[in-house]
Amino acid sequence: MISSSDGDGGEDVDVEGIAGGTAAYMAPELLSSSVIANKKTDVYSFGILMNEVLHEEEPYQQNLRQFVGKGPFAAVLFAKEGNRPQIRDKKVTPELRWIIERCWSHRPCDRPTFDKIAKLGVPVEVVSESEPVYPTTKHWEPSKLELELDAKTESNLLLHNLQLPAPDYKAV
Repeated sequence: MISSSDGDGGEDVDVEGIAGGTAAYMAPELLSSSVIANKKTDVYSFGILMNEVLHEEEPYQQNLRQFVGKGPFAAVLFAKEGNRPQIRDKKVTPELRWIIERCWSHRPCDRPTFDKIAKLGVPVEVVSESEPVYPTTKHWEPSKLELELDAKTESNLLLHNLQLPAPDYKAV
């Protein structure tokens, strides 16, 4: 289910049934011509995305060599065979692992709803214990160039958003 809003207070437009997006996040059943995108396929994608965020790498990163020459849907074909991205970080608690694995369950009926996921209330400490998921992020310092680029970008945004008065051509 994909919902969108144009931001003007109008109603959301549902485009349920349209399968699109990146293959690595697609539920395997979407390869079947008889299955349309729905909330259960979105839950599958959410599980893949949660794992990606926790590991800070794209899904199936360890399997990329296997996908060479197999086309753009190699990852979803790999998933259709029952394969899933690895959950290898020791900081992924059993509770969070359970949620992720349920989200990408092979059988859509075994996947939780988004309401159920929200009610599980994953505590913040599940994903942010005393150390970050990757210790290198703890010691990251922006480089001088990054700081200069950030300052330049901020200046450009301020100038772009600056409201200048319209010229008075009559006075010229």
